[in-house]
Amino acid sequence: MTRLDKKELSRLDSELNKYRSIDRSIRNRQLELSARNSDDEMGIRSGGVSKPTEAIVIKWDSDPTIRHLEAFKTLVEKLLDLLTDEDRELFHLRWQYPCLKWEEIADKKFMSLATIYRRRAIILEQYAELKGHL
Repeated sequence: MTRLDKKELSRLDSELNKYRSIDRSIRNRQLELSARNSDDEMGIRSGGVSKPTEAIVIKWDSDPTIRHLEAFKTLVEKLLDLLTDEDRELFHLRWQYPCLKWEEIADKKFMSLATIYRRRAIILEQYAELKGHL
């Protein structure tokens, strides 16, 4: 496996920080699309039946922002499936609810800082590999 440099590890680390709020980002984008009145909806009405719910779902499915966010969420969920239980716990401590720093995680898990950074590199390398960067 190719080793990532410190800059790349740091970039991937900050990228995974977005996972904590990914569901909220998707919901916000869906609400933005639902609330907007497009020209199609404000245009001349035909005698046909309108399907506003179907139109909203089509907007959601065709929106590149939502598709990108959902692809990111799916990628991280695949990563979580691949991780060991210990690495998954480190993932949750760092990139989900508590959002602890690596030093705090080392203290909490009674591990050396070198071990924590080694596990971090392994997690981030697996993420980069899934992403196609390695």
